[in-house]
Amino acid sequence: MIKRLLFSKFSGLFILVNLMVYEGFGATKTFSPSLMTGVWSSATDWSPNGVPSGSDDVLIPTGKTCILDIPVVRSGSLTIQSGAVLDANQPFEQLGSAIIDVQTGGKFDLRGVRISLQSSQVSGILTTDQTTDLYYSAATAGTHTPQLTVPKIKNFYLSSDSKVDLGGDILIAGKVEIEAGSELNVGSHKISIREVGAGSGQINYTAGPTGSELEYYGDQSFTFVGAGLKSLSCKTTGTVTLGSNTTIGNLLYIETGCTLLPESGISITPFAEGFDVVNKGNYNPKTAASTLNPGKGIFTNEGTYFHSGSQTFQNLKNNGIYKIQSSQSLTVTESFTNGAQGQFNPDNANATVNIAITGANSFTNLGRYQGKSNTLIHLNSSVPVGFVNAPGAVFNFEGTLVCESGLTNSGAFNAQEGQINLVGSGVVVTANSPIEVGRILNSGSA
Repeated sequence: MIKRLLFSKFSGLFILVNLMVYEGFGATKTFSPSLMTGVWSSATDWSPNGVPSGSDDVLIPTGKTCILDIPVVRSGSLTIQSGAVLDANQPFEQLGSAIIDVQTGGKFDLRGVRISLQSSQVSGILTTDQTTDLYYSAATAGTHTPQLTVPKIKNFYLSSDSKVDLGGDILIAGKVEIEAGSELNVGSHKISIREVGAGSGQINYTAGPTGSELEYYGDQSFTFVGAGLKSLSCKTTGTVTLGSNTTIGNLLYIETGCTLLPESGISITPFAEGFDVVNKGNYNPKTAASTLNPGKGIFTNEGTYFHSGSQTFQNLKNNGIYKIQSSQSLTVTESFTNGAQGQFNPDNANATVNIAITGANSFTNLGRYQGKSNTLIHLNSSVPVGFVNAPGAVFNFEGTLVCESGLTNSGAFNAQEGQINLVGSGVVVTANSPIEVGRILNSGSA
């Protein structure tokens, strides 16, 4: 009797110890409902029987769909095999550094819920959208997840002393909040931001032709602080301020209603040829020291552009307001088009404008062009018809026009304070409207 009692007590202690070990270290739970779909909270949908504890490793096998119908806080690993689905209808919190493995063809659907990660190693893509809130915190200060791929989320919070590396492009529809000591590393991906919180953490970008792409589409003010980007797009009605010494690789895009404000001393310089600038909003350098050098690319202005500094374009297309400040310098090397809505130098500033067209295209004015005495337009002989002033266009000119390849005027051409130098075969091809000019020089066959 005494032996039996002692055995019973020992057995109870053994069972208790086993339960403590089970809860502390976890087991492997496989989702195995009798049908293709089941729920997390159903004990009979798991093998071995029972709802997974927080420390259990969980496997969602191929062909099964598990609906997360209760909030869970976990520290064990999670594996979703190819062809399997974990559909979260409740918040999901992953503690520690256990792996979340979403295998190719698997799906972890977190749309409409909150997911919290703590130094978790995430393999694969999390299915999120503009209704998903993502919170990330490092279990140990300074640790980070090597790859986090979340294409779309609502709000992104990164707590103190945490680091996250993006594993793909991300669109943050709400707010990104990065607390002190934390870093979000964009790498060679695209990040779309609507609002940046007051946290003092950093967003780190990678410079170079294969570097980071930044898209800001908010209606607030956003300051970019970083050495460089592959591309920058400013959309909607926000204001983007560029910090000093910014380099941009191949595209600068400013949407209608958006304002770009480069800081003093900025130099926006391409990493390679083919750099394009598209301005449909307001590009307004704060000081004359700001310089934009797109080199061999296309500058398209459809908004208001305040030219500041010394700038060189291969191709310039203006169909907006192009304001050039006095004593500044503009060089165009291949083609210049002032569109029907274009106003070039509407303030008639006495700036140095050197349009030396040597490519296969021409100088075409479809709008209104103002040129002061420091303006030189030189049209190379390789251009079939070098200068075209179209019907309805206004060309007011006080500088020197050197034309080696012909001039066509069908609009209002007023160069009474300037001169035209017809060189070589630079004849007046057609003049459907009068050409009012102070002086015509001819050293060719005109």
